[in-house]
Amino acid sequence: MNSTKTSGTPVTQEHESTQRRVILRSPTHRFQSKRFQSRRKPLAQWIRHRASICLLLFFLFSCFSTYARQSDVLQPETLASLKFQQNLNSILPLDLMFQDESGHSIHFRDCLHDKPAILVFGYYECPMLCTAVLNGLLNGLNDLKRTVGKDFDLVFVSIDPGETPHLAAAKRASYLRHYDRPGSESGWHFLTGEQLSIAQLSKAAGFPYAYEAASKQYAHPAGILVLTPEGRISKYLFGVSYSPSELNDALAAASKKQISSPIQDLLMLCFHYNPITGKYGATIMALVRVFGLLTLSGIAALIFKAARRKEPSLTTNTRSTLEARKQEMPAP
Repeated sequence: MNSTKTSGTPVTQEHESTQRRVILRSPTHRFQSKRFQSRRKPLAQWIRHRASICLLLFFLFSCFSTYARQSDVLQPETLASLKFQQNLNSILPLDLMFQDESGHSIHFRDCLHDKPAILVFGYYECPMLCTAVLNGLLNGLNDLKRTVGKDFDLVFVSIDPGETPHLAAAKRASYLRHYDRPGSESGWHFLTGEQLSIAQLSKAAGFPYAYEAASKQYAHPAGILVLTPEGRISKYLFGVSYSPSELNDALAAASKKQISSPIQDLLMLCFHYNPITGKYGATIMALVRVFGLLTLSGIAALIFKAARRKEPSLTTNTRSTLEARKQEMPAP
């Protein structure tokens, strides 16, 4: 009797533990777990749905911002019109006020000391051809027998009214270090000024320019002007390279108050792209934007579709299998 009771107790406990394991691992519990998880599906679907909408709105906003910025971009037609107007024999407005590299207010005539002068337009923080124009001019001046300050003056006028004499002084000091001729300091004039003075002088000189807000750059032609001692335009030199012989001939003619003939236009802009290829660049960029918009729209549509897709419900065969396993379970 004792052995029976002793042996019976473990059997009952083993049977109960086995039954609990069967119940815990039964398909019914898995089914109930799926039902519990299905209650969380609306929240997950709501999150995915809202995320897809937000992503789509972000893409649309980005595209709208891109096209809104087009109004701040200079068009190829505008860039193509930015070329020198050769106002030969025109006298420049000498009474315009500017500031020199020391911050002193001066008239433009104060830069002309009864000698011919080379006039250069640009701006000191230019990331493009302005520096190339000055470097090309400096290379030609270093091989020229004539000396700045002694035989002629050099005047650089910033077209950016926001630039300061401090920038002008830094640029002037940089080029004086590379032009090692004692006594030439008095002939280097780097000016800044207000918008009205800049616009009047550049218009009289036939130097057009335009500001692009998108890139924060000025577009303008590349070249220099040679002036007579009285401030008349004697010659235009285009490009970024000026040979010593070319500079010498132009200065010699200007010192004699001679006016050269117009030269062939050279379309070279100080800007982030050339208007000659601007039309093709604009077309390519338009195509890139269109394909990019289509790609982003497709991605947003796939996300939206995936968010709305419902999870597949239990099939009839799955329900039958669960019911059969439930019936096979031993009674508690």
